[in-house]
Amino acid sequence: MKKVLACIIAVLLLVSMMPVVHAADATVYVTVSVDGKLELAAQPVTVSDTDTVETVLKKAHADYYSGGEAGFAAGIDAMYNMYMISQFWGVPGTPCVIVNDAPLGADMSKPASADVCPVANGDNIVVSVASDPMGAPNPYVSMSAADGLVSAKLWTLDFMTFQYKSSPLANAAVVDPTTGASLGTTDAAGNIAAPAADVVAIDGLSAIPLNVPTNSTTTNPPMQEVGSYTGLAEGEGITVFVTVTVDGKLQVAGQKVTVPFDNPTIETVIKEAHKKWYPTGEGGFHAGINEMYMMYLIDTCWGVASTPYVLLNGTPLGADMSVPSSADTGKVVEGDQLVLACISMGVTNVPVIGLVNDGGNLVAKEWTLDMTTFAYDSSSYSNADIIDAKTGEVLGKTDGTGKLKMPAPESGVVAIPGLSAFAVSSDVEEFTPADTVFVPPALDYSLFGGKDGRDLLIILVYGLVMAVPMAVVIFIGGRKEIKNKGVKHFKKTW
Repeated sequence: MKKVLACIIAVLLLVSMMPVVHAADATVYVTVSVDGKLELAAQPVTVSDTDTVETVLKKAHADYYSGGEAGFAAGIDAMYNMYMISQFWGVPGTPCVIVNDAPLGADMSKPASADVCPVANGDNIVVSVASDPMGAPNPYVSMSAADGLVSAKLWTLDFMTFQYKSSPLANAAVVDPTTGASLGTTDAAGNIAAPAADVVAIDGLSAIPLNVPTNSTTTNPPMQEVGSYTGLAEGEGITVFVTVTVDGKLQVAGQKVTVPFDNPTIETVIKEAHKKWYPTGEGGFHAGINEMYMMYLIDTCWGVASTPYVLLNGTPLGADMSVPSSADTGKVVEGDQLVLACISMGVTNVPVIGLVNDGGNLVAKEWTLDMTTFAYDSSSYSNADIIDAKTGEVLGKTDGTGKLKMPAPESGVVAIPGLSAFAVSSDVEEFTPADTVFVPPALDYSLFGGKDGRDLLIILVYGLVMAVPMAVVIFIGGRKEIKNKGVKHFKKTW
């Protein structure tokens, strides 16, 4: 018994002599944007390095919010049976929580919920919340700092798929949030040289500390130097004519791209076009197998975080069942014409137009996608200006069937302003398209306004015209009946 007791005492002594491991402190920087106004700009919050994002947000309220932790509420939502933040900074609603370079839920390799997502020393957290859930969404902006650059990305949430997509935040005002002093603007890639300031902010939307180590190190792709593109020359591969339009503005119009003979896919053409003309090269393009739909999808094209319409020789992929509907498997041949119609989320009234050569006539068709059946339908795009894509000179208009005798501009490329372009010859010079944009037609809601209103007017005019002879017939018939005292037929007696 004494031996057993001695062993127990010895074990207890050994345990008591072992070093005690304490959780280390972690300093996390928190930014709060409410309705596009910074309430907190990269302020430090100290927690344990074993804590979660939720703990940081509660501590930020306790340290900086006038109402303390009462301004924060979260828990398991009864409807969705999942953790949700229901109030932040005193504003009812679910905010967007960005940790370092991406919102929670955007990176599937990390926990998507604030109550389980861990934090580390130097993390930069940006929380964006809007007081009017039915109004315009508060822009979600992440910031990062690395290699002497500060970079900003705009994030959008697709409420159909509940997936986040990002694009560089270009031409954004960068300020010192302490003094309000302007520090410059981001370039087309969302980058700016790191200013001499302790904290920098995208005015009203996001902030990041610069003179402390942080985990925000992913930057947007750098701008490529003009003339740095070195691709295949004509004759070394398959040459395709490429057009790119973004939200009703032409970026590239019927320009040549040459891809290898052994890999002539549509995706290769799109990547090569980005390398040749997009400011950050392939940084403006992303595609792959979508985890939700388990199929190939382009989710970023020309820096626009959405799936573009890809038209091969005037017809969208997916509209012609005889052609592969996926850009990674669809092939091109010499002289094909490819149109990339990139439309940002929330942008409406921008038609998708395909142009083809039909027996010497330029034919314009408008394509629409039925989101319930995912089937395409086309109609003639009539009364549309056809211009020289380089100069903007109007060369004619399409008729009621969408046709126009094929023009012959000096540049070799014709276009519908802002929407589509077509190389009319193989001898195309390289140029920047004319600065024209698509302007949606004004909608006329008057009784006889619009196409349906005009049809109603025509029916009414025809009805009035036909009513005149009918009234004459009725009048004569009535007179005759009165004259005959109501007798319509006489029986001859002779």
